[in-house]
Amino acid sequence: MFSGRLLNGIVLYTAVTGRYNSQDQTIEVIARVEMLTNDGATIYKTDRGIWRGNGDAIERLVNGEQVAACEHYFIGLIEYSTHHLRYRWLEEGDYLSTAA
Repeated sequence: MFSGRLLNGIVLYTAVTGRYNSQDQTIEVIARVEMLTNDGATIYKTDRGIWRGNGDAIERLVNGEQVAACEHYFIGLIEYSTHHLRYRWLEEGDYLSTAA
């Protein structure tokens, strides 16, 4: 479920894929989401980003070790796509995603 001032509805589908880059010590991630608004519009969201970390934090994550949240972070770019005119404004924005 998602809820906000301009956008409300449910998440129909989520798929996340990732690839560990041992040379750069990063994890490249693509998350795809299909959303259905309360008024029946389908919106597709794609978040492409990279997990980065201090020292060998990402390698330790990949190996299943515990890593403090302050040692790694995620930054990505979000793109939206929809055929519904009332939500086309989503396609015009520039969106940044972050996580820790």
